[in-house]
Amino acid sequence: MRPITISDLCELTGYSRDQMRGLQAELPRFARRRAEARVARVYSNHDVMLLVVLCRLETVYGLKRSVVSALCESIAASLTAPRKVSKQACLILRFHDAACEYVDTAPLIEDGLVVALGPIFLAIDSYLLPTPLVQRDVGLSATGMQAVGCQGRAAQAMMPKRRERSNHG
Repeated sequence: MRPITISDLCELTGYSRDQMRGLQAELPRFARRRAEARVARVYSNHDVMLLVVLCRLETVYGLKRSVVSALCESIAASLTAPRKVSKQACLILRFHDAACEYVDTAPLIEDGLVVALGPIFLAIDSYLLPTPLVQRDVGLSATGMQAVGCQGRAAQAMMPKRRERSNHG
């Protein structure tokens, strides 16, 4: 498998390189990493999952970067443990203590934010999983057709559909 770079992160999240570098600069786990001149940083699968979740918190849920930074380590810890595959997997974020919990089914909670992981898993898998090279080159596969000339398509797939407002109460 090829290394995952900042270009992949930008494609998955819809962030520009500057936005992605700015986010990483505020996250101690990424800011501490030494970068070598003219050498692309390589990200692990866990890094990708974490950064996509954090970007989604900013863009979809409108959380401020300081809140996202405060939650980063708790989210990272929640995503590291081996889990059963579940289409209903969620993260429960509590802001008063900057805590995160991974659950296999959508819970009932009194206070916090529930982030569905299904759309995130799907976007990452469809972007990173290889398709046959011949299909990818001519754009015959579903993922190949999305990738041809459409930067940020994986990020768009994660965005929830906006509901149209009706004038009829």
